[in-house]
Amino acid sequence: MARMPLQDTQISGGHISTTARMPDGKEANVDMYSAAQFDKPNAPHTMVQASDGSSWYQMASGDGAGAFYGTPGFSGDPSEAAHVAAAFPNMPEGTMLRTVDDGVVEASAPDGGTSMMYSAAHYEEPSGPHETISAVDGMQWYSMAAHADPPQFEYEGGSSGTAAGGDSGTAGEPARNEAAVAYNNAQFQSFMPAYEQPITQVNADRVQDGVMEVRHADGSGTTFYDQAQYQAPRGEHHAYEDAKGGQWYAIPGTPTVERVPVYEDGKAVYDGDKLRTVQQETIRYKAVPQRHAEPAKRNPHERKPPRRKQ
Repeated sequence: MARMPLQDTQISGGHISTTARMPDGKEANVDMYSAAQFDKPNAPHTMVQASDGSSWYQMASGDGAGAFYGTPGFSGDPSEAAHVAAAFPNMPEGTMLRTVDDGVVEASAPDGGTSMMYSAAHYEEPSGPHETISAVDGMQWYSMAAHADPPQFEYEGGSSGTAAGGDSGTAGEPARNEAAVAYNNAQFQSFMPAYEQPITQVNADRVQDGVMEVRHADGSGTTFYDQAQYQAPRGEHHAYEDAKGGQWYAIPGTPTVERVPVYEDGKAVYDGDKLRTVQQETIRYKAVPQRHAEPAKRNPHERKPPRRKQ
């Protein structure tokens, strides 16, 4: 801190407090607590060493606190392996990191899965599945559970039966659709081996959002939600593990017929003053889970001192 203008510095009983002014004019309230005299703080902090070799818990608050909780810079290149290992000693070997924003880093695992990491100095503890890891400077990071990795399907919009790149009703389309349906069914059954109920079709419209739906011969359906992205449903559901270790909530649905508006060129069609509708077979689900909320930004002015050792 030798190059930072300091003011109102107080030193007493293993506690140092001061106000540091940043080059941009922002100020940070900095508190340092002797590790020999205080318990580890239950709040964001880093570990620093004084010139005499003693260890201190450093905590900062205020508009300029970010200068004391810097985010390591990573580009996601494999050549940064040594840099990753130095910053996060317990990170699995082969993990690549890419800095996204202040306090946000994307982690790519050796098996191809990706997840986000949030600094405890910038974000509150998330509600979604995560583990807490420590950086070499003592800062805690929330490492979110990786999203499930579903297989590639031959087409999207399984309920429509239209293969990718084709228009419904063209010559030869039914044969291509049947092949795509069979391929997708095989892909799903291989991916979700514990789900033993026979399926007739896969709807992968929302697979990138962690949602897959399958249909059964009796007209019913089941929708699967990635547990890393969705909260546990309140209604009837089952849990399944996919072939890659991902966890899913499975919610059963019953067949029903609904009247839906007719649209042309994106606009509802009216017969005079009456909305034109048609009957459409669909699936009714009693439970629809909510997505996990994104981690909330931490109040930069929060100050929570540690307890003194007994």
